[in-house]
Amino acid sequence: MENQKKIHGQSTGQLLFIAFTIILAVMSVAKYQSLHSTFFDLGISLNYLNNIWHEKWWLILAGHVQPILLLWSWVFNALPQEFAPIVLLTVQAAALAWPISFLYREYGLVSAFAYFIYFPVWYNALFDFHIDHLAVPILFGFYLFDRRGKYQAAFLTGLFLILLNEKFALQTAACGVYLSFVRKLHLKGLILILAGCASFVITTHFIAPFVAIGPQSNLGTAGPIAPNFGWLGNNLGEIILFILTNPHTILIEIFTNKQKLLYLIYLFGALGFISLLRPNLLLPLIPILLISLLSKNPSHHLYNSHYTAGLIAPLIIAFSEALPRAKFIWGKIKIPIFLFNFLLLTGLMSIHILLSPSPISRHFLIPSSWHYSPEAYITTERDKWIKKALETHISLNHRTTISTQNSLNWHILARGGEYLPFPLGVDKPLKIFKDSDRTFAHFLKFIIFQKIPSTEIENIWANYIIIDLKRPWFNIDVSCSWVLDTKRCKNSAMTDNFIALVEKVSLSHETVFKKDGFLILKRKVVSN
Repeated sequence: MENQKKIHGQSTGQLLFIAFTIILAVMSVAKYQSLHSTFFDLGISLNYLNNIWHEKWWLILAGHVQPILLLWSWVFNALPQEFAPIVLLTVQAAALAWPISFLYREYGLVSAFAYFIYFPVWYNALFDFHIDHLAVPILFGFYLFDRRGKYQAAFLTGLFLILLNEKFALQTAACGVYLSFVRKLHLKGLILILAGCASFVITTHFIAPFVAIGPQSNLGTAGPIAPNFGWLGNNLGEIILFILTNPHTILIEIFTNKQKLLYLIYLFGALGFISLLRPNLLLPLIPILLISLLSKNPSHHLYNSHYTAGLIAPLIIAFSEALPRAKFIWGKIKIPIFLFNFLLLTGLMSIHILLSPSPISRHFLIPSSWHYSPEAYITTERDKWIKKALETHISLNHRTTISTQNSLNWHILARGGEYLPFPLGVDKPLKIFKDSDRTFAHFLKFIIFQKIPSTEIENIWANYIIIDLKRPWFNIDVSCSWVLDTKRCKNSAMTDNFIALVEKVSLSHETVFKKDGFLILKRKVVSN
């Protein structure tokens, strides 16, 4: 009888996993096929994966230190170019869907349902492609092994987070804190703490600066401070000291910032705040949550971004483990338990409808967002001829530079050398370092001696400029507040600048294709 129940649980969990994978994969691929993916970050990911395999290995250090991209670049380049983005998005969907099987088998239907409708899961699946998504199954694996007493496997799983990027190295350290103080596995915990902290310091202070020397085309900042955390101090030591000695300032910053406060309310409230009943299980989320809350970059604490990836597993696991305690507390009030279940499920579903991008959310049913409205998943005839025009009128090689508005992305555009968000490389040249200055020999020399290698700068212009006036306008990654029904911008100043720049480059560039507001412009060859 027990075996039959176990087999039934496994088969049902597998069916839930398959169904969830299909839903997420179909939607994310449809969004890409309808030209509703963006340069940030599917476009830049495709370009990085293509170029890493073609000698620009140092891109695994650009913006973030992400060794896992070496493996992904091999997978990407082993596939036909038209199928590579589809496979990446499908694998991402499967990775995000897998935990639902584990949750159903270990905790039951309510936990699986809570995960299915938890809004951060949907945004991590439908907001293009980010390597951060791997933190979700990795951390669920950590908790699964921990639950089953397989601490060696939990230790190795926590260690694997280091390969994603430097912020997840801090989460490795937090997993070590959990093993040490909750499970009393002091040696394993200490090793994870030291490994995570050492990895973070080494990558941010001794490795990442290798690609952050001088002007460059990499749009991130490799250093650990940058403008996002500069208010805390000028280096890591100053930041840690400030946090420890000024907790009141930190709390004031978080709880007087409306966006950050809503971020916390949404993340915890979408699970009925039940996760807070098991605070020990939330230890691994602390570094990622602090990074989001301490940053001055608004995108780091948006509820609809990929920066929630490292928070999903701890919050869901704490919710699942705390459910019995929540029901016990409810029983003390002497209110029927069926009412608890009704209110919980109703509340979970209401938050999902309010915040998520799923087909039953307000973003979908009452379209207001170009990114998640029904039209984002339907390929139109206009989309088809735009893709055909891109394939016909753009000639690519390893030196081709393409500048496209953030809201227009297709795999062909990412297969050249430099792939840039408009207007970089358009109205003025972009300064980048030459690839010849970033050889592996240069890298070893930099690591050993911490001596800045010679850096020769070159100016590059976009060979092709891709503009579509009927989709959201961007200045690099800054939106003009696009209104879906009127297809116009709210930001009048940005509108004027965008139109003026398009008119300027239209005069100075050759128009190789123009139709219905869509333009492909080619830089004119200047003869000597």
